[in-house]
Amino acid sequence: MPDPLVFSKDGVEYMTLCVDLTVYWAGPASDHVDGILHFYNVGLDLLGSGLKHYATEEMPYAEPISDAALSILPQWLAGADPTKDIFTLNLETNPVPDMPSDAAFDIWAVEYPEDPAGMMRMILPVDFVQGSPEKLVELARESTGSMAFHSGHGGYAINWDHKGEYAFPARREMAVLSRRYPGIELPEVAVTLMALYDGMKRVNWLTLAGNALLDSVDDRDALVARLDSTEGVVVEPLSGGILVVAGPEPKLGDVNRQEDLGAYHAVGRELAPLRSKDHPPFLVDQRGRADEELTEEWLGYFDGDSV
Repeated sequence: MPDPLVFSKDGVEYMTLCVDLTVYWAGPASDHVDGILHFYNVGLDLLGSGLKHYATEEMPYAEPISDAALSILPQWLAGADPTKDIFTLNLETNPVPDMPSDAAFDIWAVEYPEDPAGMMRMILPVDFVQGSPEKLVELARESTGSMAFHSGHGGYAINWDHKGEYAFPARREMAVLSRRYPGIELPEVAVTLMALYDGMKRVNWLTLAGNALLDSVDDRDALVARLDSTEGVVVEPLSGGILVVAGPEPKLGDVNRQEDLGAYHAVGRELAPLRSKDHPPFLVDQRGRADEELTEEWLGYFDGDSV
């Protein structure tokens, strides 16, 4: 891995490059129980033996993994606490508590009466796709099953702790990455869920567009046909929508090396009408303040022609 993609401070690696698969849903989690549990179980099959710690929205610190911890999500979905407005569960393989790794599982659900939504994310090592990128395509296909997803994305990403002592340097580093490596997903779940009812977040190597989103355009069939006829782009129909693959493998998009992201741009151009234009800012300026212009520049990077 090149030195610029190793993120450390005081000898601590506070952020890590990975590949991920993120899926969003709209509506209360109770409308998506089977799909959420299926995605979760696929994730446990991949990560289970390596998991070391877990944390929920109610816990100040991560604790050692246990069978009881792995039952928290199924129990919540079964209605154990219907009054809970926010549910989060983070499962980590890092042996050091409250530190990110390149293999983890996250789920967030915001159950407010207005615009409830959620997200689940599998985080996997970079070598998961090296030499066999089709494994991530198959994972997306298998894990979404028959779920009525809203949208999603997969490819290179980072994993970081949004509330720990290294959150500030991670946020600063994400702002730098946004301009150097546009192929890397920069997650900030809370603000993305706020924007979900206005559209999808952004395309990546893999992009999921749900049926409700696709039906919001004037001619869904024409949109899908244009994507499917674009060189280097593959469209796979799923029961919940479509899976779009931008090229034969994921890319970082190193601007300094002029790495070609033409297929990403082709997908982004077609799906630009589906992208939320009301996403709150989360990338920060040099003073650490949320920068609306920088955030929108990154979110809309693939909307137009290659740059």
